[in-house]
Amino acid sequence: MIARDKRSRETISSEHEKAKALVRRARFQVEIGEVRDAEKSFREALGHLRRAFDWSDRDPELMHQLHRLGREIHNRFGCPIPYRDGTYYRECPVRLAHVPFGLSMGGTSKSVCSICGDDPFDCDHVKGRFYDHVVALRIGSICNVCLEVSCEHELGHPYDCIEAIHIVTEYRADEISIVPNPAQPDAVFLSLSISEREIRDQLDPDERESFEMGQELSCHHCVSCRD
Repeated sequence: MIARDKRSRETISSEHEKAKALVRRARFQVEIGEVRDAEKSFREALGHLRRAFDWSDRDPELMHQLHRLGREIHNRFGCPIPYRDGTYYRECPVRLAHVPFGLSMGGTSKSVCSICGDDPFDCDHVKGRFYDHVVALRIGSICNVCLEVSCEHELGHPYDCIEAIHIVTEYRADEISIVPNPAQPDAVFLSLSISEREIRDQLDPDERESFEMGQELSCHHCVSCRD
């Protein structure tokens, strides 16, 4: 879809730039001794880079960048595995980027044409085509020109080269499924529980004998994964 491709490129570029800016800040913070702030910046950068990866249709180069940054974070600060309420959790953006599934919501909806605001079945605009002299209006709280809530487009003013899409105005969810390649790239897992059996299976025999739930564990994925 044209709209998805354009939005994907913009999102990937924006998230990538945010990640690079945060890495530059983090390295500077390390130089001036602000180690705690540096770690926060590094990990925030990793989150933005993971979002760029999700929107890129799993670009291998972005996966490599995730692992390179993950290794730098691991080597500087270590990567403890979160433990809450009797369970360990996998929350590292690098590790979760390997999970090839996301969430898809199914249900019934009502939508309107972004060009004129009418029911798509009652207007002549074709989804995916671009139109000139499109009058800026609000559909709910969304601008029909840029699809943002807050923008500088002047209501009633005509704009050119605007793509026709269908804007959902009502939605009733009937079910949520786990699917590969979800239509919404942000509908991915940000946290997954890790079973005790999975942890024990990854420990050496000696470690397995002495292991107790709740003890501190660290992730070394980025230094061992080949991606």
